[in-house]
Amino acid sequence: MTLLEAALEYAGRGWPVLPLKPRDKVPDGALVPHGLKESSTDQATLEGWWEASPAANIGLRTGVAFDALDVDTDGWKSLACLVDENGCLPSGPVVMTANGAHYWFKVTGQGNRARFRPGLDWRGQAGYVLAPPSVHPSGSLYEWAIPPDEAELVAAPAWLVEQLTRRPAPPTQPSRQVDTSAYGRRAIEGEAGKVTLASVGERNAKLNEAAFALGQLVGSGVLDVDDVIAALLTAAARCGLNDETEVRRTIASGLRAGLARPRRVSS
Repeated sequence: MTLLEAALEYAGRGWPVLPLKPRDKVPDGALVPHGLKESSTDQATLEGWWEASPAANIGLRTGVAFDALDVDTDGWKSLACLVDENGCLPSGPVVMTANGAHYWFKVTGQGNRARFRPGLDWRGQAGYVLAPPSVHPSGSLYEWAIPPDEAELVAAPAWLVEQLTRRPAPPTQPSRQVDTSAYGRRAIEGEAGKVTLASVGERNAKLNEAAFALGQLVGSGVLDVDDVIAALLTAAARCGLNDETEVRRTIASGLRAGLARPRRVSS
C-alpha cells in the first residue's frame, strides 16, 4: 500500500489526516502552513497533498476518533511498572515505531501529556501520531502490530487515565512551592505544542518564545524548571531541531529572560 492509499483509507474511516515531511515527524509547512488545524478527510485534498509530495509521511489527528499512548525506548520500563501495579493494557490497535509503540484507545477527552512517566507520552486533543507505512527518520517503517481491522478501539483503563490527571508530587525544597494545577500543565502543553507545530524558519524563535513564557512562570513559582526543560527538549526534537547543544542554548536564553520578568497568576 502506498502512502496515499493508506492516507485515503484512514480518511475513509473518518480519521483526519495531516501530511508530514518525508522521513520526518513534523507537518509539511508548504502543504499545511497552519499545521494540525488543516488536517482533513477530504479525498481531493489528500490527493493534492500526496501528488505534491508522494513521500510525505502520514499524521493522524488524535482526540477526534482515538487517543494514543506513545511508548519510546526508555518507556518500556515505565510501562512494565504500571502494568505490574495495575494489570495489562486492554487489547486494541497497536503501531510499532522505530523505538517503541503506539497503543490506541477511545477518545478520553485528555489533552497531550509529554513524559507523564519516563518515556511515556499521551496524544489526545490537539495532538497527532504517525501512521503506517510512514518512514521514521532512521529509515524504519511504522508498522501495524495489531491493525484496526483485527481489534476495535477500547477504552483506556481507569488507572492509565488517572496517571494523565495525577498531580506531580510536592517539591522537596521547603523554600519552593510549585503549582501543580491544571493551569501549569496547560501552560507547558500549550507552549510545547507551539514549538512542535512551528514551521521551518520560525522553530528557533518559537522555542525561545516558549522558554520565555514558561520561564516567567518558573520565576513566579508556578512551574518547575526541570519539567519545562524536559517538555521543550521533547518539543524541539519533534519539530526537527536536532542540534541539542543549540536547542539547550536557546532554551536557556529564553528561560533567563523569563525568569527576570516573573508572571504571577491567580490560584
